[in-house]
Amino acid sequence: MSYKSTNHIFAHPYEIMPANLNYFELPTYSSQDICDFTKIEMWQQIYYKPGFIGVYAAYTPKVELYMITYNMFLKEKKGYELFSGNNAVEHIVDRCNSLGVHLEKTAEEK
Repeated sequence: MSYKSTNHIFAHPYEIMPANLNYFELPTYSSQDICDFTKIEMWQQIYYKPGFIGVYAAYTPKVELYMITYNMFLKEKKGYELFSGNNAVEHIVDRCNSLGVHLEKTAEEK
């Protein structure tokens, strides 16, 4: 698995990284624990295509927060999308599918 800091994600949109996961485990923490993405120290990389798109799950701290980055537009206002809360997993999977990135959940939501 690959992990990146928030600063690293935004500073290196064209970096070549290890293979994509195309799956992720659902969080084992409360969906009530929503955090500002700038306070996330480390993200789990779920999918990454250099220069185009990155899909990440908050890892440190572990909160129900997911991010899609549009790497060519990171310096612009709409360079990323955030998903949080009770339906965040369904929303990010649906959004990724609409973008041609097919993700699977590896566990059932509780």
